[in-house]
Amino acid sequence: MQKNEHSPSHSAPDRRKALWNALAEIDGAEDLGGACQALARFSKSAGAQLLLVKIADLVRPDKSVRPWSDFTDDVRVQGQLLQTVGGCVFHRESLARMRPYLFSEILRKDYASLTERRFFVEVEKLGYADIFAIPVVVGRGMALVLIGLENRMSAGEGQGMVDAFTHLIASVLSKFPEVGKLFRERRLTEMEANIVLLRARGQSPASIKDETGLSELGQGMLIERACGKLGARNHFELVRLATLAGELDAKRFETEGSEASS
Repeated sequence: MQKNEHSPSHSAPDRRKALWNALAEIDGAEDLGGACQALARFSKSAGAQLLLVKIADLVRPDKSVRPWSDFTDDVRVQGQLLQTVGGCVFHRESLARMRPYLFSEILRKDYASLTERRFFVEVEKLGYADIFAIPVVVGRGMALVLIGLENRMSAGEGQGMVDAFTHLIASVLSKFPEVGKLFRERRLTEMEANIVLLRARGQSPASIKDETGLSELGQGMLIERACGKLGARNHFELVRLATLAGELDAKRFETEGSEASS
């Protein structure tokens, strides 16, 4: 791909028309896949390639998000699989935007042994003039939109792209609220979180039984169920993922209880 300094200019009316068309397509989509196809068509009309869309549910008041292991195939659309790095990639200029969204966790899961220098070398191999990684937060929903640009955009055009996708993702989450429900159903129950927390503090199964009345078998079943929800392979990984996701925060249950009673 040729890396031009700036993308060809499109008139403001054309951009608005493309955005309104995409919003109408999302509103008329029968499923999430159809809505994401509308996103892909909008990207193409803007001279970009939609590389990846990931949608998650925000579950905490401080707007930290669930670990990326929560992402499942039924809510993930890939316009182009980036085999060169084995997952999604982020341009250097996008790193700062991603830091509030557990970026280190994304790197750990997707790039394991990929050093930062090698990472950017691989980005260059993709041949895009630039890559936008846009985290969009709308209410309790969050989406990561990854876009490859054939040509450089000016600052104004880039901001216009970000604003447009903010509107589009808001429309997707409004049209398909069940997306958030998928993730909420994978949260730990208060009992599951309590058992994981007690184990993490080093309490023995016998001690936990004395405190909670739950047998060792019952504790094991809750731990196994929690591992399944968070995609953890063992108890140590479960504690780490649950901590990152805020599942062991007692205030979470206090907040949910007050919300449920209001």
